[in-house]
Amino acid sequence: MNYNDQVKENSKKVWGATPAGSTFGNNYDRGTKEFFDSVLEKRFSLETPWLDDVVNFKSWQHKRVLEIGCGAGYDAFQFCKYN
Repeated sequence: MNYNDQVKENSKKVWGATPAGSTFGNNYDRGTKEFFDSVLEKRFSLETPWLDDVVNFKSWQHKRVLEIGCGAGYDAFQFCKYN
């Protein structure tokens, strides 16, 4: 299995087992800032630490971005953070 196939398989396992990273909510109520912050931190430090290298969120600063299928919005938040 090549690197790209392995990354895809690992991603499927993670996202299938923890939809939108919900297991990292640390028992905070869903929809609260605490829940979002907790999941966001784990998403980019544990689940997808490689994502910023691929997307380079900051490079999209001051540009229009249309994210289709943004799920819980964690990645969309990364784009917005720089605008």
